[in-house]
Amino acid sequence: MQKTVLLLGNIYSDQKKYDKAIALYKQYSSGKNGEFSAECMYKTAICYENSGRTDLSSNTFSSVYDKYPVSANAEESLYRAGEVYYMKGMYKEAAPKFAVYSDTFKRGEYTEQALYYEFDSWLKSENKAKAILAGNKFMTRTPDPLSDGRFQDKVLEELYNLHYERS
Repeated sequence: MQKTVLLLGNIYSDQKKYDKAIALYKQYSSGKNGEFSAECMYKTAICYENSGRTDLSSNTFSSVYDKYPVSANAEESLYRAGEVYYMKGMYKEAAPKFAVYSDTFKRGEYTEQALYYEFDSWLKSENKAKAILAGNKFMTRTPDPLSDGRFQDKVLEELYNLHYERS
């Protein structure tokens, strides 16, 4: 039955019938079957995102982690809670979500990105004080030996610019 629910939800979603997919997924997203319920909640968040309901999408992604913290999609969901805001240019909303991710997953799959996008979100929302704090946080937590270093140069350059703007 679980495969059928997920397949039918995917069909609705592919046809852009997001409300039908959401209604289907919601029937199973609060059940006692942790992994399946988490998957349904995750797919609900994606449907909200695809239908342009950014706040609902972000909140639902956060709920996947809150309710099912050991599920397969928990870590990615917490990251995507910030990403959906960032992609819509809602930087003031994105920054705190990325901070929650990076504080929760010190060495997670998306930690370096979350640290960078928290910094960039504060920068783009013109909150220089928080950008400087987030940039310093980024620099103290990276470079990670596994990192490719793609964000360090950007952060250093912007921190330099912010420092001389304030002087």
